[in-house]
Amino acid sequence: MAADWECHKETIRNLYLSRDMSLQDVMVLMKEKHAFEKSKGQYERQLKKWSFTKNNAVEEWKIIGGKIDKRPKGCKATAVYKNGRLVPKAKLGKAIRRYFPAPMEVYKPAPTPKTPEGFVVCTPLALDPPSILMNNLPLFRFQGHLRSLGTFIEEI
Repeated sequence: MAADWECHKETIRNLYLSRDMSLQDVMVLMKEKHAFEKSKGQYERQLKKWSFTKNNAVEEWKIIGGKIDKRPKGCKATAVYKNGRLVPKAKLGKAIRRYFPAPMEVYKPAPTPKTPEGFVVCTPLALDPPSILMNNLPLFRFQGHLRSLGTFIEEI
């Protein structure tokens, strides 16, 4: 039932994306702590439906590489966020080197593609934006964890 999934959506998002747990570990924890038992295929379909992905498609990295390439060289640093989380420079650099289009593809006249869903390419602020990083603060992560366990906490 869809309602079963929806009531566990934030818990699954927190475990799978924020805490970077494997799908198998998420399935075990959901079964033990929440009596929520579904097959691996059901989880995979639901994660896809919710766009909860850890790995990005080749096309997404090509678009992000193009967006970064069009930014002024040497003027500003570039930060890339995926679903509100900063993509580490090492991961970003590796993905761009691996998937960024070959020079011949770059020079083909074409409209700039739309930025993939969940990505933001921008100049990092001097101070990290609280709206993006607030959920990554230890206190808020801990509160989210307690909520996922069904523990009552008083809001600050």
